[in-house]
Amino acid sequence: MGISSLHTPIFGPLHFGLPEAFFDLAMCWQPSPTLRPRKVTDTSRRVPSWSWMGWHGEVDLSLWDVFQDHILETFGDINRISFLGFDMHIKPLVTYHKTCLTCSCQFPISNSYHHSRRLVESNTDTDTNPKPPEGWTRLPSPSTWPNTLPKSYYTRDSETEKILYRYPLIHPPPHLHTCQPSLFDTTLSFRAQRLIFTISILETCKVEKDWTGEHSVVEAHIVNEAGFRVGSVKIVDPVLGTMMPGCEFVGISRGWCPARKEGGGKWGRTWVGGREHPFGVDVDFDFDGDVDVDGEGFGEGRRYEFVNVLWVERREGVAYRRGLGRVRREAWDGGVEAVEEGEREVDVLLG
Repeated sequence: MGISSLHTPIFGPLHFGLPEAFFDLAMCWQPSPTLRPRKVTDTSRRVPSWSWMGWHGEVDLSLWDVFQDHILETFGDINRISFLGFDMHIKPLVTYHKTCLTCSCQFPISNSYHHSRRLVESNTDTDTNPKPPEGWTRLPSPSTWPNTLPKSYYTRDSETEKILYRYPLIHPPPHLHTCQPSLFDTTLSFRAQRLIFTISILETCKVEKDWTGEHSVVEAHIVNEAGFRVGSVKIVDPVLGTMMPGCEFVGISRGWCPARKEGGGKWGRTWVGGREHPFGVDVDFDFDGDVDVDGEGFGEGRRYEFVNVLWVERREGVAYRRGLGRVRREAWDGGVEAVEEGEREVDVLLG
């Protein structure tokens, strides 16, 4: 199950099943207990490990909904309480390039969603009534919305079932590519920060099993050199009670979200519509533990800042995705600073 499970429209072209306009968000798909690498009978063909197309089984796309902060509401009822809990802010750390099989040239993947958000964020306080782009309509927010939401929202004229947008999506013209046939390699090229961590798969880690009970996804701990837990990564069918040292992680995006609800209480299942906080394991651990350097923990108004990371395994110079995780930003930045300057970033060929 891939993008067909989404409840929001896809803008722009797809690259091996991932929308280019939201590429760094789309890279944040997660495994379910049933997910397995896709077996290709034709050995001359390759499938990318970084796309859900390279896997067989059910894919967890819950983070796609969470990270899409341009959407306020998908039901079209302006009097509903919108996605108040979905206060996620994601920014890219890398620029992905795809390689044309015809001319061997590399072309950057647009990731143009961030272009739209930057235009809105760059508006001055005096520019309170910007003219919407062609094909979009700007409307005042209803009085029932709380002050934390925007004072206006946008709708797309071509959509029959109205979706309420925080800002219009404006995609710059794509890079000119005239090769015929227009075919691209399954690899992605980019430069990224890299750190080496240990993965700790404790008996107490959060486990999600399939209906048979034979397969599972475990939210394992990412542990630094000093032995402190700094994040988590989802792994399919690991052996509980084991450690995996020397695991390579590359940072692909960073973000933040509120660490606590109003009053300073934990989110639990009260985040949005009875759903758990998607990073609840990390946020609660950091709050309850002693990892916050100022000793205050995550109270009301504090933010959980993180780096989305890929756990990769290299074979013959090509990196392959093993899992998606996140590392507390303070721990990631500290780890990068501890590495010699010339070794903080590496070239990644992701297959």
